[in-house]
Amino acid sequence: MSNARPTPNRRRREIDPEEEARIEAFAQQAETLRPAQPEPEQQAAKAPVTIQAARSAQPAKAAKDKSYTFRMTEDTLNELRDAAAEEDRSIQWVFDRILLPALRNRSATN
Repeated sequence: MSNARPTPNRRRREIDPEEEARIEAFAQQAETLRPAQPEPEQQAAKAPVTIQAARSAQPAKAAKDKSYTFRMTEDTLNELRDAAAEEDRSIQWVFDRILLPALRNRSATN
């Protein structure tokens, strides 16, 4: 038994030489048009100071890296969708701005 590799089931389709040349020219053009990466100190010098100041003034947000699945009936889901539609916001916004504060107030009063 030989160790030769089997021939692949899929082969590259035959392309006429003109199309192959157009593909090669396009690939070469894309490589030559790539902008050179500026050095970090050049990037820092070009960045507006006001943007950097605004970024440093914003408080850091907590990372949202957890995901939970809620089981609910179709009616409950429709109520949630209606609440989001009334506020013209997303369901996540309804959770963050309406449901969670209500839960916090409930636990604070108990």
